[in-house]
Amino acid sequence: MMWVIDELEIEVFRSEVEKRMPGKQLERASKEELVQKQWERRDYLGVHPQKQEGLIYVRLHILVSRVQADEMNELANLAHKYGTGELRLTVEQNIITPNVENSKIEALLNEPSLLMKTLVACTGNQFCGQVIIETKTRALKVTEEVEREDQFCNICYSNANHNSKTRWEDKVDFVKCYPNYNLEDKGIFHGVKLALSCGFRRIVVESDSHSAIRFLTNGFSDRVPGCLVSYLSGR
Repeated sequence: MMWVIDELEIEVFRSEVEKRMPGKQLERASKEELVQKQWERRDYLGVHPQKQEGLIYVRLHILVSRVQADEMNELANLAHKYGTGELRLTVEQNIITPNVENSKIEALLNEPSLLMKTLVACTGNQFCGQVIIETKTRALKVTEEVEREDQFCNICYSNANHNSKTRWEDKVDFVKCYPNYNLEDKGIFHGVKLALSCGFRRIVVESDSHSAIRFLTNGFSDRVPGCLVSYLSGR
């Protein structure tokens, strides 16, 4: 369906659907934009009070969005030890531990770094046929390289075009590009895009990964708030 809409565009697609519905017209949900253009990403990571007095919930970030069995068991143990044995999953593939008493929060709280706490990576070639490289370990390596930058930003590492990691909400975004930028073969950062105010401006960096990482770090020191840096690796 997304390929059909991409080819026809939404208004043509709507018209074609209405042609197949004699005497009917599709009503629009609103005359205004459904998504606020000035929408800011909300950060619920960390500790937050619940409506119930004396209780809090803790939102934990899952590094690169993958949990192994032993890690899930440990999360369950934490939920039983500090909460009521309940874990909740979020759309961004993080985990919430609710119903933690205020007196127990110090024992539970162990905040990760600013970058690690929002790092996200797509499935990678282990489980996705659209991807040609392994993304999880690369995402961790890249983040470790830029951790010295002491400011908040969201990092997404993807190797396919399907937006599986909600990349447009992130500030640093590593995704696939065309035609033949094969990170596995070349081992270099060959294409970098810098977007300011959601407008893309192409910057090409022909260097090794460490040079590209330094480019990202330097760019963040004087960047416009909300800028998006994208590395496109791929086929």
